[in-house]
Amino acid sequence: MTDSTYPGIPIASNAPDTMLAAVDIVRSIIQPVTGDREAEAREHDNDVWTIYGDQFRVTPDRLAFRLFGDLSIFDNGWFVGVTVAVMVDMRGNDRPATLPDGTWSPATENALTERLGAWASHVMWDVASSCARRLAAQSYASSPHVPITTPEAVLLLSEEE
Repeated sequence: MTDSTYPGIPIASNAPDTMLAAVDIVRSIIQPVTGDREAEAREHDNDVWTIYGDQFRVTPDRLAFRLFGDLSIFDNGWFVGVTVAVMVDMRGNDRPATLPDGTWSPATENALTERLGAWASHVMWDVASSCARRLAAQSYASSPHVPITTPEAVLLLSEEE
């Protein structure tokens, strides 16, 4: 057993060097869209699935990476939004080198988002779309369509310095 990025979580030595450590729902909302907002909402694509990532400190000496998946649907006069986060555990050769200040560069963050975003997209979509369907089912008179299959994700990358 070896330690993961997250202190106290042992990982088998034969486990993959990159894996999802946690998945969580960060935000969920459903609301009717009427009047001027309805016209504004119709200008957007019907379904938007966006993925972005960032680094954070687990402990003062341990840097970790998380991906966010953001689902936004404007349909039949309703807005449904769900954001999920996955914590990614990396070790060995999969773990990128840090800068002298102990952080990753924006270019490294972008490379991680591009590499891991597509890899984790289906898991994040399953959690987000399931939550969106529950919201729609529990809301009186709502009928937004939530796709079953994972749509193509739009990757949001940080601006490189």
